[in-house]
Amino acid sequence: MAALDISKILTTVGVKVTVGGTEIKWAHDLGDFGGEPSGLDGTPLSSLVRMEKSGVVEQGQWEIQYFYNDDDYTTLETAKTGAQSQEIVVTMNNGTTLTNNGVVTANYLTGLQVNSIADARAVVNLSNPNGWVKGTTTP
Repeated sequence: MAALDISKILTTVGVKVTVGGTEIKWAHDLGDFGGEPSGLDGTPLSSLVRMEKSGVVEQGQWEIQYFYNDDDYTTLETAKTGAQSQEIVVTMNNGTTLTNNGVVTANYLTGLQVNSIADARAVVNLSNPNGWVKGTTTP
């Protein structure tokens, strides 16, 4: 059995997220990339146990949390005001990309605390019918 190669594990160091082609430089927390499909009840009357078949995955809303700064806030606020679908691309440090589309529906400064960094959150209603699409970039 071959030894495990820890260098193959994906880390979050150097991850970049862009909305409409503009990088959100101070992003620090991103929503999930995918989810579980809904269950469709396929139980016949003759069955003693419930039987399910997988349905569609509900994308719903996706969040970008970022440390508040004027550049990122303005980028996301402009996207929200335009109310147009934007391409969302997350690029991992190994060149793997996850791409979707969506409309920024909210962008706001979250609560503030003493002696801390101001945090903000943007909410995107995802709309790509294929969900998050995995790809790669060329270095």
